[in-house]
Amino acid sequence: MEDARIRIVHESEATGETAELYREISEYFGFGTVPDIFKLVSIRPEFLRVVWSGYKAMFDGGVLPRQVKEMMATVVSWSNSCQYCTAVHANFLQAAGGTAEAAAAAETGDVDALPIEDKYRILIQLAEKVTEHAYKVTVDDIAELHAAGLSDEELLEGVFVASLFNAINRIADTLGLKELMQLHDRVHR
Repeated sequence: MEDARIRIVHESEATGETAELYREISEYFGFGTVPDIFKLVSIRPEFLRVVWSGYKAMFDGGVLPRQVKEMMATVVSWSNSCQYCTAVHANFLQAAGGTAEAAAAAETGDVDALPIEDKYRILIQLAEKVTEHAYKVTVDDIAELHAAGLSDEELLEGVFVASLFNAINRIADTLGLKELMQLHDRVHR
C-alpha cells in the first residue's frame, strides 16, 4: 500500500483544530479511525472542515433517501473511475439498507438495474450528465425531473451530491487514494 502523494496528518500526530475534527469524524463513523478522504486534506484544517461539512450536508437528513444519495455517490464515482470512492460508497449503500444487488449495479454504473423509483433513476441519470458534461444540462432535463415528481429541493440536493462527489473524486484520484484504509495510522516510512 502506498501513502498519499502529499503529506497528511496522521491521527496520532493531529493537534488543534485537526485533532478536534478528527475526533468528531471518527465518532460520527464509529470505525475507530478517520476515513482516508478526510486525511487527504488534513494539512489544511480549513479544507478538512469544508469537506467534513459538505459530507454532513449531503448525508445527514435532507429530502432524498440515504440509499438514493449513496447510489448517486457510487454511480458518480464509477463514472469518474474513482475506485476508492466507488468501493466506499457501495459499502455505505449496503450499510444504509441497500441490497448487494443494488451495490453491484451502482458499482458498475448500471442505473437501469437500481431498485429505485423512476424519479430517482432520472435524478441519478442527471448526476451522470452533471459528471460527464454539466454544460449540456438543459431546461428540458429539469422539466423531465419535475414531471417525474421531483421537487426543487430534491433536484438541488441531487445536483449538490453529484457536484461534491465530483470534487471528492478529483481529490482522491489526484492525491493517490486507491484502497480502503490506505492511510490508516501505521509505522510511517
